[in-house]
Amino acid sequence: MTYSPVKMKSSAAFQWIEYIHVPLVITHSDLQIIQCNRVFLCFFGVEEDQVLSKSLKEFFPSINKDHWTVTTNHFSELFSNDEKIRLASESLPGGELVWTITIIPENESFSILRNRALELAKLGFWSYDVESQKLIHDPQTKIIHGILSSENLVVDEAINFYAEGYSREKIRILFDTCIKKGEPFDGEFDFYDLKGNKKRVRAMGEAFFNGSKVIKVFGSFQDITESHERTRKIEMITSCIPGLVLEMKSSRIGYQINYINNSCINYWGFSSEEIVKTQDYFWQHLSLESRVNLELKLNQSKSDGLIFSCLLELTIDLQNIKYLRGTWAVRKEKDGYCWDAVLIDHTQEVLAEKSSFFSQHRFLNLVNNIDGLVFTLDKNLRFTGFHGNLLKSFQFNPERALGIKVDGLTGPAEAKIHRTAYEDCLRGEKVSYDWDFNEGKEKRWLRVSLAPLLDKNGIPCEVVGLANEVTERIRFIQELEKANIRFELAVKATREVIYEIDLKENEIILKGSTKRIFGSQCNGNPISFQDWRNRIHANDSLRINEQLEEFLKIPDKFIWKGAYRLLTNKNKYVHVKDRAFVQRNSNGEALRIFGSVQIVEKEYILKRKLLKSLRRLQEFRNALDSSTNIIITNREGYIEYVNDSTCELSGYTRQELIGKHTRINKSDFHNAEFYQQLWRKILNLEEWRGVLKNKRKDGTYYWVDTIIVPLKNSKGEAKRFLAVRIDITNQQEAQIQLQESFLKLQESETKYSDLFQNSPIPMWIYDQKTYSILDVNLAAQKNYGYSRPEFLELDIFDLRPKEEAETLQKYLQASDRNRYIRGKIFIHKKKSGEKMEVEISSISIKLGNSQSRLVLAKDVTLEKAYLRKIESQNTLLREIAWIQSHVVRAPLARLMGLISLLKDPEIIESEKEEIFKFINSSAEELDQIIRDISDKTHLLD
Repeated sequence: MTYSPVKMKSSAAFQWIEYIHVPLVITHSDLQIIQCNRVFLCFFGVEEDQVLSKSLKEFFPSINKDHWTVTTNHFSELFSNDEKIRLASESLPGGELVWTITIIPENESFSILRNRALELAKLGFWSYDVESQKLIHDPQTKIIHGILSSENLVVDEAINFYAEGYSREKIRILFDTCIKKGEPFDGEFDFYDLKGNKKRVRAMGEAFFNGSKVIKVFGSFQDITESHERTRKIEMITSCIPGLVLEMKSSRIGYQINYINNSCINYWGFSSEEIVKTQDYFWQHLSLESRVNLELKLNQSKSDGLIFSCLLELTIDLQNIKYLRGTWAVRKEKDGYCWDAVLIDHTQEVLAEKSSFFSQHRFLNLVNNIDGLVFTLDKNLRFTGFHGNLLKSFQFNPERALGIKVDGLTGPAEAKIHRTAYEDCLRGEKVSYDWDFNEGKEKRWLRVSLAPLLDKNGIPCEVVGLANEVTERIRFIQELEKANIRFELAVKATREVIYEIDLKENEIILKGSTKRIFGSQCNGNPISFQDWRNRIHANDSLRINEQLEEFLKIPDKFIWKGAYRLLTNKNKYVHVKDRAFVQRNSNGEALRIFGSVQIVEKEYILKRKLLKSLRRLQEFRNALDSSTNIIITNREGYIEYVNDSTCELSGYTRQELIGKHTRINKSDFHNAEFYQQLWRKILNLEEWRGVLKNKRKDGTYYWVDTIIVPLKNSKGEAKRFLAVRIDITNQQEAQIQLQESFLKLQESETKYSDLFQNSPIPMWIYDQKTYSILDVNLAAQKNYGYSRPEFLELDIFDLRPKEEAETLQKYLQASDRNRYIRGKIFIHKKKSGEKMEVEISSISIKLGNSQSRLVLAKDVTLEKAYLRKIESQNTLLREIAWIQSHVVRAPLARLMGLISLLKDPEIIESEKEEIFKFINSSAEELDQIIRDISDKTHLLD
């Protein structure tokens, strides 16, 4: 950005902002402007008098007023409504806020899309400041509550949105426990928004500590009403399965129930958790005979994989007995045996078996008490009897219907349906059909089952029918069909592949975005399940198949998840996530699998790269903090960051160093010109390398090998300076530490790689037999001018001039006998042909199966040149000193003699003229000598 000079009335406290070349403004916490830089004035085309004391909001009318959130203790961001401008604020030590204004580049639209994604997921965030008791909700959380974006809630108001009873009390306990003890929480709750709409929400919270004290709680808040409703419907379907699913385990005190499904509510009125907790409900309600029989079978069936069946008589109450016929499967575990059982309610069948032994009177009592309707017809299709509790729901007198045909009880159309079924039954067929009829405004359904009764000759003579009301089931099926229609519409819109696997037929039907994997839409067309398995990557196939097969064997498991690589039509493997629901029969046998496959290739690659980068960054930072001094200063040299190693070496605490100028370490060993050259170089965006003598807090001195690197802003200007320093005060100790580091490097290849690659000293490793270079770090590549592939094609002779080959050969023979060698000076050659002097230190290491040597090549060209220059200057000084002591003396002596002659009163005027000529000649000679000396002194610069 270019701008014309503007006269500023800068406060002395904030003069530094004029060095920042982005729009920048400083405000009070109420957004009143204190000061701004020239770039800010140019950005808005205003004068300073038009800015000071005004609110920052006036300059950004496009930002929604509800989005201005100012915080005084951490970084925050604001975006304009058109998402073109970003304001970033950060608090200063005095409580003021410093704001920077930037134009959002197009590549940052990802963060905006991320916010859109959070809105679609109905996911919001919240935070609570313990000290100020201030609760903050983000816009999405406020939308879920149904409150305005400008409204804010206190804690009690927010808790009152939760459903009264369990949800409200539970969230209050979890929230209080998180504040007092710092325990995180995650739960699902019933919730009513401001309009009274019932929702299901998931609330998560985690504590932020200052020492051992919780100072803030933050978390997420998500509307999961839709997914919860889907889960509830699935559970409703599962609950329709008659009978119990349980797991029993042997223990020292007998047999204990580890798990039982919620169908137990239908038998005892208690949840599965209560049954497992007390253990008594199951065993105490078994008849004595059933209990003895079951314990006997359990004792006899302690063999892994054994399966047995058993009929149990279960007394619910004095008038309610259930007969459960179960299949028990035995499996052996480390601490005993487990039995998995599916107990199906066979009460009706058992009672039917026993009914043959009852008298006619007991039979009538039985059929009169069943839930359905039992009726009989003679061969002329006249009704001869009606029994069952279903009669009570019909306003119908059965005695008046005896001897009447169906035509006399229903209309003509319905009578035809029944008569056809009765006639088919009298021909010896078993018939079942559904009958629907209207009762007031409601429609009801009956499932009618007919069976012929045979005479002694085996000829059908009567018809017996059983009618059960199936209204609820039919309505459920209709709702399920509607849900299927909605599901099909959702499948068409999804980007996932939806599948259905028929395990009996070994077929899979695909729906959804099948084109992304198969290259064509194959919705609804079955393919072989094995064809799908063949598309799974070989390294994943065995694992996934074993996991799925083991999962399908467990009768009470329904949700399966997996992640693997799948082959697409482009012959390329992509990472996918697989989530499925398993449909099982009453015995727990898996029949079908319904699931979806989502391609997560980009997410997987991004996550893998991020984790790798974070791991390497943390390893590098740990290694750097433990071995290297790090100092970051601003453009003026005031310290902004130091690591622990710097504090330990200098003797100052971090608080004593932050905000101070680097002169705090100055030892006065180096002159002003030395520092001027240093600053000229780094301000010119060049890297500075050298050795500094500094002073500790206690007055002692230390030496550091230092590299100072300019850190640039987005415009390529030096914004900060990074100084990397190595303590070389005790070189021997440093070398011992280096040897120990090398030994540790051999134990950890990852840590070695980070230290090796990111070391500021050029380093490489070569094979001691072939002399070929095996590895090289970044500093060496930069110093020598070779790329890494080029470097690895070289041997160590290629780095030396040809005339140095013999010297190198002698050095190699000597180094083979010494494990560690340091401080040898050699001439090396860069890729450009430029020669340089390097100080070589090396150590023998084991790399893989080969004996190798790690070489540290410190470039001392500048140091040697500096020393040679000093020697040259010393020679020149000695020459000047000799001139001063010998050459200058002769004309000076003549001048002194001639001047003394002028004092003689007897000298005539003509002789004085002659003496003046000699004085002038000697003065010119002396002047020429002084000029020569002056020219030589210029060579000292």
